[in-house]
This record gives sequence, C-alpha cells and structure tokens, in this order.
Amino acid sequence: MAFHWQKGLMLTRRIESVYGVIFVFVVALSVTFAVQRSIKGFRNFTRTSYKKAVWFEDVVLSEEEKARIDQWIKENDLNRFGEPKKKVYVSFPLVDEVTGERIDRYRYILSKHPNRPWHE
Repeated sequence: MAFHWQKGLMLTRRIESVYGVIFVFVVALSVTFAVQRSIKGFRNFTRTSYKKAVWFEDVVLSEEEKARIDQWIKENDLNRFGEPKKKVYVSFPLVDEVTGERIDRYRYILSKHPNRPWHE
C-alpha cells in the first residue's frame, strides 16, 4: 500500500511540474510581449515627437522679445517654460528627447507658442 501512495505522489509531482513549466512559459511569453510592445510604442513616440518638434533654430530672438516673453509669463502666471504652473514633466523640457541636446528656453517657448501671444 505504501508503494501505491508513493506512485501517486510521483504522478502528482509530474503533473505539478508540467503545470509549473506551462505557467512559467506563459508568464515569460507575456513579459516578452509586453516589453516588445513598450519598445515599439517608445520608438513610435520618439519618431512622431521628432517630426513635430520645431525648435526654430533659424529664428533670432532679440533681447526685447525675450523681455516680452518673460513679462507675458509673469502676467499669465505661467511656469518658466511658458506653460501652466501645475504642469508635471516626465523629463526636463529643455532637452530634446531624440538627440539629447539642450534646447534654449526661449526657443522652447516659441515652439510651444508659435503664434507669439506675448505680442498681443
């Protein structure tokens, strides 16, 4: 009788190990799929943000216009980047996420407000 019990225990271990292998395989497959999707999403994000990013490199801002921008920021209670003070940034806004280069603050503001509302 003891032999029969041990045989059943061995069968249970085999079944549990098969289910364990299947479980580990499914989890590994899910993690791999999630990582690939996030990488693909990040690549698409950087491509589209790069296409949309216009830093006005050829525009020269005078000291007078920079002063107007600063005054406009104060009058409209904006943060130093010309956006609402409560805005939360994932990364520092003055760094181009694609190239890693630093962007001039006034060029950044101009890229966010190409209609130049400080002239109104």
